[in-house]
Amino acid sequence: MIFHKLFTAKLKLFFRSLAAKRAKYRLFKEFRKTPQSVKALSRAYERFLSAIKKEQRAVVALKAVRRQFSRRPILELKLNTGDYSVSRKAKEILSETDIVCALERHKSGDWGEISADDWAKCNVSAKMKYGYIYSRYKTASGRYFCILTDCLAPRTKIVTEEELNEGRNNTGAVYEKSESRSAQKAG
Repeated sequence: MIFHKLFTAKLKLFFRSLAAKRAKYRLFKEFRKTPQSVKALSRAYERFLSAIKKEQRAVVALKAVRRQFSRRPILELKLNTGDYSVSRKAKEILSETDIVCALERHKSGDWGEISADDWAKCNVSAKMKYGYIYSRYKTASGRYFCILTDCLAPRTKIVTEEELNEGRNNTGAVYEKSESRSAQKAG
């Protein structure tokens, strides 16, 4: 039974990764072909981000099968993050792809690099839809950032770990809808 789930998760991840690579290739191809066409580039970029989201969900599903009996079980849920804000410092160190990947992992129940006790608390909060859910991820450059979600009024903050430790997580946020990646911003 577990072997079947593991095989299915690996196969799904393989195909999702291929789709993400194809979307990335198409994005670069579109950029080389028509670098001035904002509309074509936007469509290609949206397809790329969609493929990345699907790939991250497949990664989380594979992790969930592997961690099924560990102290950090992944719930495989679809968490409602609502609107989210990104602090100024986090915008400086994070790319759009970092944010999309981390948010998708966060929505799927993979809380990243936190302690087993915090993991259990986040799982309870996610199941009961009450309290705060905290996750911590690492950028390619080695810096940590955190995602905090308030379950009661679905709001999410993305901050650097330094800001979280300093208690300054309200530094000029920009709110966007988490489901759509449009250029609409309100301050």
